[in-house]
Amino acid sequence: MSSRRAHPLLVVFALLATPAAASACPDCATARAARASVFDEDFGRNLLTALAPFLVIGLVTATAYRSGSRRAPTNPTGDAR
Repeated sequence: MSSRRAHPLLVVFALLATPAAASACPDCATARAARASVFDEDFGRNLLTALAPFLVIGLVTATAYRSGSRRAPTNPTGDAR
């Protein structure tokens, strides 16, 4: 890649990597309303709802892993005993 070509690509990457949230106001009316709707009395239920798929996948994976470890070890040499 030539150096002429690298410079515009770096500029494009820098623009795309800059987070849009950096220009958001942290204490405007919309931000306060959003925080109030997230951290309300249903926070625990909402958190559990968001984490439930990860808990289920973890439980299924752990069960599959533990059931696979109970098999009798195989003979690596291939000799019949």
